[in-house]
Amino acid sequence: MNKGYIIPPGIILLDYINQNSITLSELSEKTGFPELELQKMLTGLTPLTEQHAKKFDEVLHISASFWLETEKDYRKHQYEGL
Repeated sequence: MNKGYIIPPGIILLDYINQNSITLSELSEKTGFPELELQKMLTGLTPLTEQHAKKFDEVLHISASFWLETEKDYRKHQYEGL
């Protein structure tokens, strides 16, 4: 991922749900994750875990490796910025 453009995976998730007209409530139902947890993930407050990645792979058909790599890059960028 280009270091000049590091974003939280939640932004990608938000873009996906907006483009596909899915509500946060619907995503919560489909994934089994609480809405509050998903809301915090959208802003980068809650890290995306392997469990999230696997469920998003299953439900959204976006690979778990993509989610995990994006999360890793985002957290690394945050840490380096301290």
